[in-house]
Amino acid sequence: MSQVTVTAVYATPDQQFQVTLSLSEEATLADAMTAMRALPECQTWRIDARALGVFGKVRSLQWALADGDRVECYRPLERDPKTARRLRANEQKLVSQ
Repeated sequence: MSQVTVTAVYATPDQQFQVTLSLSEEATLADAMTAMRALPECQTWRIDARALGVFGKVRSLQWALADGDRVECYRPLERDPKTARRLRANEQKLVSQ
């Protein structure tokens, strides 16, 4: 049986993590998620089936993986980007006065 090799990545605000997975040729994103959950180095990852993607695009769990794909585990945003940008702008105004 043939194998595909994919890279799974996860990032926190302080660190980035990466593991290589060898999966069957017919592997889906669901299979990758199962494989990640079984690895000790992925135990701290917050893997959510609704927040997985391949090369920057959110995909369904039935998505067929290809050799060399980059599986990405997305975290929920800690703060709305617009709010964060507004707060940074306000801080800059206070510093420059």
